[in-house]
Amino acid sequence: GGIVYPLQWLALLPRMAVACEEGDAAAMVSLAGRLLDPGQQRLRRSLERALENVGSAAGDADGVLEAGRAALLEARGLGLL
Repeated sequence: GGIVYPLQWLALLPRMAVACEEGDAAAMVSLAGRLLDPGQQRLRRSLERALENVGSAAGDADGVLEAGRAALLEARGLGLL
């Protein structure tokens, strides 16, 4: 097996911000899913809910981007970005 690295949010949140700026809804859904992976460090519940909203909007690019902006705003408010 590979190395278990539970702190991937350190890289995934900035990647999600870039995907949001680029309007890449598919990448945002993928990154949100990776951030919520049970093998990852738990994030604040408010941020987890915001990331769940990104996944729930899959298939609706505008909805994903809107939910993604809200999740990134939440992450910034928590000092994670």
